[in-house]
Amino acid sequence: MNSTTHAKQGKKSAQLPITGFEIDRHTAIVIVDPQNDFLSPDGVAWGAVGQSVMENNTINNIETLFRLGSENGIHVFVSPIITINMIIVGSLRALWKN
Repeated sequence: MNSTTHAKQGKKSAQLPITGFEIDRHTAIVIVDPQNDFLSPDGVAWGAVGQSVMENNTINNIETLFRLGSENGIHVFVSPIITINMIIVGSLRALWKN
């Protein structure tokens, strides 16, 4: 069974629409900015989001994305969000050290 067939079966069981999207060698999974502050009981935002993280099985679902990507030859990328302040502070620190 190919990746597209697996995806269609997953969509069907999750009651998601079949969009015609085909998984091929150009397909990738991008996980945007998973932060411990939101995903960990020790995180500062856990009080606000922890119940949702648990109810939606977020951690296991992220792990599943990595596993399925690996099993099906799909590249998985993690993209951190970087603000302009982070860039400026990092640049200033680098300049200060030199």
